[in-house]
Amino acid sequence: MNPNYTRPRINQRNGSYVDNDGIAHVNVSAFFDNQDQRMRDQVKSNGMNPSEMKDVDFLICCPTVLGFCFNENIWMEFAVADLDQVEWSSVPFENLKIPSQQRDTLLALAMTRLGLVPSVPFDDFVTGKGRGLNVLLYGRPGLGKTFTAEALAEHLQRPLYKVLPAGELIGDRCLEDHVSNIFKTASHFNAILLVDEADVFLHGRSVGGVHNHSVTVFLRKLEYFEGVLFLTTNRVDEFDDAILSRIHYKLKYEALGREFRRDVWRSFLSKLCTHQGSPQLSSDELHKLEGLDLSAREIRNLAMIAHALATVGKDRVSYTHLEQAAESNEEFARAFNRTERLETMYN
Repeated sequence: MNPNYTRPRINQRNGSYVDNDGIAHVNVSAFFDNQDQRMRDQVKSNGMNPSEMKDVDFLICCPTVLGFCFNENIWMEFAVADLDQVEWSSVPFENLKIPSQQRDTLLALAMTRLGLVPSVPFDDFVTGKGRGLNVLLYGRPGLGKTFTAEALAEHLQRPLYKVLPAGELIGDRCLEDHVSNIFKTASHFNAILLVDEADVFLHGRSVGGVHNHSVTVFLRKLEYFEGVLFLTTNRVDEFDDAILSRIHYKLKYEALGREFRRDVWRSFLSKLCTHQGSPQLSSDELHKLEGLDLSAREIRNLAMIAHALATVGKDRVSYTHLEQAAESNEEFARAFNRTERLETMYN
């Protein structure tokens, strides 16, 4: 329900002011204007007809509700009047650039562990142990590791609980309680848990130290987590055997092949409309773009810059704008000895 009283808003102009003598003057009538009256007349309800409610019923309607904010990762108090249904989308999952067999396997594992389909529970020999799903996504940056978890959460209509960067957990004096609270919150909302940049938990341990203690605590809690956990890392080797043995599914992200790059380019180009129209590229120009050895993130960045250039120039996005975008990044590319990736664009 909405609150049974009005709440002042930040943009509300109430005519209050302080004079030269320091005396505050308050325009009380501003708090009871027609806009506030209309707000009182708007009622959110679930399973009850608001017109049948009596004044005494409204007295028990709380204006706020406690909940967890997955954007800030903290518990907060939310205004009921501002709550709305989540609009989910399966489009990101459909555009996921991983082999279809791996995508189907990932989807099946997540659906069964989240209880989204009827199934006979698979349990460890120890009660309450091993009921979760731990997935390791690894490969060079910009290939879609984080996007995979985000797309899956959208497709399954489950909240995504992001913990990043994982290195902030190391050295936390209350690490065990912190990790426990993270797992409990994810389980409570049946959310997909994403630990980004999880390198600190993956590479080999030495004897003693705060880092080793942190990894040990994480592994112990991981054993009894009953939800779906994604770990992402840019590393491709030197993983700790102790944590690898607790990973149920590993997915390596290879450099995009030409066919995948074509799909990525087409996906981003379809979003590059300006007021002058949709992008204008020939098949030969698209063929050149496919040949660039770029990650999905790098393609996105080039597309974003090209779109900005075309928008300011009041033009449709063209190959020329993409060339300008590449040239603006050429100095950065040269610093990392990667100019060969862009040279084909000028041939």
